[in-house]
Amino acid sequence: MNKLQEFLALARAEIGVTEDPPGSNRVKYNTAYYGSAVSGDAYAWCVVFIWWLMRQIGLSDLYYGGKKTANCSAIWGWARQNGLIVQEPQPGDWVLFDWNANQSPDHIGLIESVENQHINTIEGNVDSCVKRMHRSRDKKIVAFIRPAWPAEPATEYVTKAELRSMLQQALDMIS
Repeated sequence: MNKLQEFLALARAEIGVTEDPPGSNRVKYNTAYYGSAVSGDAYAWCVVFIWWLMRQIGLSDLYYGGKKTANCSAIWGWARQNGLIVQEPQPGDWVLFDWNANQSPDHIGLIESVENQHINTIEGNVDSCVKRMHRSRDKKIVAFIRPAWPAEPATEYVTKAELRSMLQQALDMIS
């Protein structure tokens, strides 16, 4: 499984994780991020959920340059500065939303799949939990961000003739 597949599988496994109590922002992602349990309006965690996922799969360096932020606008600025904004989304990309229509992102999710004019996302901090959503690709979307996922290692194939030759060489060495 490559890192992108690992990222999506982990996000799917987290669907249903809920704040305790609901509405408190007290959730395991915030505890990991802040180093202790926190709660209250100052601790929205949609961005922290993405940070947690990247950290769990060992790719913290691909999240905000290896630093921490819980701020959608900071992620947007970093992504623009580093050429990570893309026009056409694909699974594993992050999507920033502007619910307030004030030209500043205030929510983030990750794209699980794309269907014509809709995206299917997994988002933290929706109705106090991690949730799968079906969203329209409309003006509320600020940007799609594509992390610099590691390239897949090249797969090398050996022909039967090459394998026979290698096996014969090995047999000759031990004879």
